[in-house]
Amino acid sequence: MALLATVGINAADKTVTIDFSAQGYENETVVESVAFDENVSATFEKGTNVYDAMYFNVGSSLRMYGGNSMTLTAAAGVIKSVDFTFSDGEGENSIKVDNGTFDGSQWTGSSSSIKFTIDGTSNHRRIKTISVSYEIAVEGVSIVDADNTVLNNSTYTLELGKSVQLSAVLNPANATTQDVSWEVMQNTEVITFENGLVTAVGEGQAAVVVTTKDGEKQAFVYIYVPAPTPEKELATFKISNNGLDVTITPSDDEAKYSYAIVIPEIVEALGKTDRKAIFDDLANMFFNVVSGEQTFNVMEDYLEYAGLEELAPGTEVEVLVSNVKKEDGEIVREGELTSYTFIYGEGAGETDNVEWDPAPGEI
Repeated sequence: MALLATVGINAADKTVTIDFSAQGYENETVVESVAFDENVSATFEKGTNVYDAMYFNVGSSLRMYGGNSMTLTAAAGVIKSVDFTFSDGEGENSIKVDNGTFDGSQWTGSSSSIKFTIDGTSNHRRIKTISVSYEIAVEGVSIVDADNTVLNNSTYTLELGKSVQLSAVLNPANATTQDVSWEVMQNTEVITFENGLVTAVGEGQAAVVVTTKDGEKQAFVYIYVPAPTPEKELATFKISNNGLDVTITPSDDEAKYSYAIVIPEIVEALGKTDRKAIFDDLANMFFNVVSGEQTFNVMEDYLEYAGLEELAPGTEVEVLVSNVKKEDGEIVREGELTSYTFIYGEGAGETDNVEWDPAPGEI
């Protein structure tokens, strides 16, 4: 097991502050509510007093009168502490709370809602700032790739030499602790890890694990690096008997394939020029579905259809090949056509490779 990296912010709690002198209030503005951020807000009620909480230029502070109350609320997570600063000239009213502990300037506890009430029925407190520290706990963590596909508890196949970018996504996304640590477990020689980038450097399987800072939440993904697939030989075309015999040797002996011959007379007889359409017609006309090595004679198979007794030297002959399957009684192409062209009367006995890699098909 190898510890790879720790990323995120260090603070477990987030602190937000309201400075009432920086809110743009005019003198004697009634304050009904304030938002510290997208999560924490405060609402004010006059309670038993005839006056609402108001902002005054004198003291640059919010005046809360005896009987007024303020309720702090966290939409998510819990509030851990609340700190007050006051300006001069205020009364000596105590401040009561409905939960937690308050020493006159700092509240501590763990709650999503705290109600502060100014004691008494007269005088007031002058509040300059309020700072709220809260925590939104991590409920879960996921590993995602660059397409945001969740990979938790799955196996991700990565070719040797290839890379994938992994990221940790916390739930909820606004958790106040974003720290996570990454580890590679099992077969650490299979992959490398740098800033979430996993690169396959050896064959085998390794596990990438992400853990939240509190150590309570984890996710993992197996990275499987298979042995490289040997490159298949390309299909071989051998021309013999002065170009009348064509031998096809596919790279996959079990592949089902068909072939068609295109010469000018065939094109004219079919009345088509599109190679796919010509192949479809001829494959179904001759039903020449084969596997493994196949040798066929151009004269026997195609000249009669073309109305020719012999093939003129110098004629361009095109061989079309495709994987095929049988569907509703017809031969249907699977994949793209491969085209191999030669000149009749030239190159007899030569062997060429073309880019055709047949795959097994049902027929």
